[in-house]
Amino acid sequence: LLEITDSELLQFCLELNLLSEEGYYFLSQCRDIRNNYSAAHPSLGINIIDENEVISFLSRCAKYAFDTSNDPRGIDVKQFFTALKDGRFIQEQQDFWHDNLCNTNFKQREFIYSALHGLYCDPDSSEETRLNCETLCCRAKTDFTPGIISGFINQHNDYIAKGEQKRLAASRMFFEKIELLNVLSDKERHGIISRAAQKLVNVHNGINNFYNEPPFAERLYELSTQGAIPSSAKHEFIESVMTCAVGNPWGTSDAALPSYQQIIKGFSQAEINIMLNLPKGNSIVAKRIQEISRCKNQFIDLVRILDPASIPTSLRKLYERILNEKI
Repeated sequence: LLEITDSELLQFCLELNLLSEEGYYFLSQCRDIRNNYSAAHPSLGINIIDENEVISFLSRCAKYAFDTSNDPRGIDVKQFFTALKDGRFIQEQQDFWHDNLCNTNFKQREFIYSALHGLYCDPDSSEETRLNCETLCCRAKTDFTPGIISGFINQHNDYIAKGEQKRLAASRMFFEKIELLNVLSDKERHGIISRAAQKLVNVHNGINNFYNEPPFAERLYELSTQGAIPSSAKHEFIESVMTCAVGNPWGTSDAALPSYQQIIKGFSQAEINIMLNLPKGNSIVAKRIQEISRCKNQFIDLVRILDPASIPTSLRKLYERILNEKI
């Protein structure tokens, strides 16, 4: 406490609901008066403050600094975090705390959501606590302010800087769960997309791939909806999706196919370019398209999913050749 500034102390008190917004405003005003009209700044005119203003100054300090009541719209932080760690929230608890978070002051909201992110990433947090944090953040994500999102990013970057791998991995999952991957850097999103694509291909190449692929395919689809795929990850992402969507001589995972189709429908022109040129390469999927009749036909069916209006002029001839089965 001795090391922080008075302005920071007032902000912390507001975040912890030790001050009301009114108290924060008037005490901040008193702090500003003290800083600018005191012996420390005689050039501003030490005699400008008369006895009535001094009495008002002291009255505000006494009224708000010694006030022991809490803002009824604020959240009792101790009670809140005790409830978070006490077990999985039932619906009534979710509604209660969500409503309280919506109604408290903006500073306390920023503080609490930052704390929820930190708890989610804490390796010592129980799974029930992490799920409670995720639930509250998911319910409020459409109302997140720039300040709240900035707090998430700053905390995430701290984990990177400190090399806290467990917290960092959990933070990446947090951004994925609340559908905020688009706010991370291209480097971070590249890593997330790349790892998800590799896991999908590994499952595809494993035993019982037709049964194991769906959740991995669904996850990659969800990731693809959270902002543009970084340029550095596009080729790996598309090749992984097409490898699994084209399948092998025995077929394609029927349960995973809808996810692949949704991904393909959302391809940008740059991604369509990579997709249409896949058969010309030396990848596994290229070999399958070139050598296996079933895979070739499956690839053509996947190309038909593309909206013709999305095909760049430069790719129009190639697109038509593929549809005419002249791969």
